[in-house]
Amino acid sequence: MKKNTIMVLALLLAGTATYLFLKPADYIAAFNTETSTGNLFHEINAYTTLSDSLTVKNEIAREEYRYIEQEIAFKERNYKLRWEVEQLTDSSSRVTLKVTEPGNSLRNRALMYFEELPVELHTKELIYDFKDILDDNLDRFRVRVVGESVSPDSFCACYSTTSTPEKKAREMMRHYNYITGFLNKHELPLRGNPMVQVTDYNEETNEIAFDFCFPVDQTDSLPEHPEIFYKKIEASPSIKAVFNGNYIHSNRAWYSIYDYAVKRDKELAKLPLEIYHDNPNQGGNELAWTTEIFMPLAN
Repeated sequence: MKKNTIMVLALLLAGTATYLFLKPADYIAAFNTETSTGNLFHEINAYTTLSDSLTVKNEIAREEYRYIEQEIAFKERNYKLRWEVEQLTDSSSRVTLKVTEPGNSLRNRALMYFEELPVELHTKELIYDFKDILDDNLDRFRVRVVGESVSPDSFCACYSTTSTPEKKAREMMRHYNYITGFLNKHELPLRGNPMVQVTDYNEETNEIAFDFCFPVDQTDSLPEHPEIFYKKIEASPSIKAVFNGNYIHSNRAWYSIYDYAVKRDKELAKLPLEIYHDNPNQGGNELAWTTEIFMPLAN
């Protein structure tokens, strides 16, 4: 009997020690959402960067589309946050927020089941606030991954520029009249919808280089221009998605394609081709604007 009592006490002590010292955070909150891991990751990054309620004091570590660790100040308290992102299905993900309060961690864990502590209240407030903003942003667009396809080939007049994926549409608007004015001046009719071909993508710096292109007839006497050039966009085996929404957000479809490819062990060349079917200058319901997106498969 004495031996059994000692064993029970030892197990209780071991369990308590594990809880107090090895638990990954003081408080953990999570929810599932209908979006890709990449989109969720970028939403988390934007939320913590732009939030008026919290201040990021230091970024400890990050892995693209997987986690972000930060030291923050929130309501006069200092916390360590770890945002984790996990893919569930082709179209759904899970975000987990793990919060630790340096200097009060042991006390928090010891009292967690006896009283409602600031770390619990603040974790819930952060996760609910983020979810509200995320849900509002997700209402602004739709993404449907079609599957494997072959991108169309086209001969185009193009202009090269750089930006972030989020500012791509702004660059397109800046140069739309410049390119079409040149084409109209030389009576070069369009032979298809405008498109963007990404030629370089630095995910670490979130910068892209791309060609903004307009399909035209290929002839032997095309007019020359110091900045506008001609190129043949070749057909390529790809994974295709259809995006509905403002073109500002079209890169959100890239992340859905990434998740689709990961689930099927497909390797991608992350240089998408986007084809725009609607003119934003004509206004209307943005959710009716359609973009076809082709992400090439790696050779």
